[in-house]
Amino acid sequence: RRPAAAARRARAESEDMVTAIFDYLGGRKVFRSAVVKNRSDVHDLILRGLPAAALGHVVDAAEVLLPQEVSDAVGVSLRTVHRRRDAPRRPLSREQSDRAWQFAELMVSAIGIFGSQEEAERWFRLPAMALDQKRPLDLVTSSIGARMVEQLLIRIEHGVYT
Repeated sequence: RRPAAAARRARAESEDMVTAIFDYLGGRKVFRSAVVKNRSDVHDLILRGLPAAALGHVVDAAEVLLPQEVSDAVGVSLRTVHRRRDAPRRPLSREQSDRAWQFAELMVSAIGIFGSQEEAERWFRLPAMALDQKRPLDLVTSSIGARMVEQLLIRIEHGVYT
């Protein structure tokens, strides 16, 4: 019975994380009719392409990070972000959608660990000893770097800082 309870708890935590990321990207206001309950839904959404407004929402909602820093982290030029404001429903490419979701996922994790978006964004800007003095913000531009940041966040969450 305990493994089943642990599996239910893990599934609920995963669904809560998906909901938090969806909300960070603008939620129903941005996605309109999209329903995102689990990672399978996220996969389908990324294949179709996130609405450009989701990236605009993340750029606009940044508290500490500059718009250029956010767009660089996602791999979309700031000029493209501004140009896409005129067509907010037009989807991002699969790659852009995947990177936007990945950035949002890391940011939501950091917010949960550090207690606020402001503190999470500050952490993303600081060089980390565990990342060879690289800034998490600079590493999220590649999938391997994003995994390094994710692993560091997991370690910090468990009290291991180096």
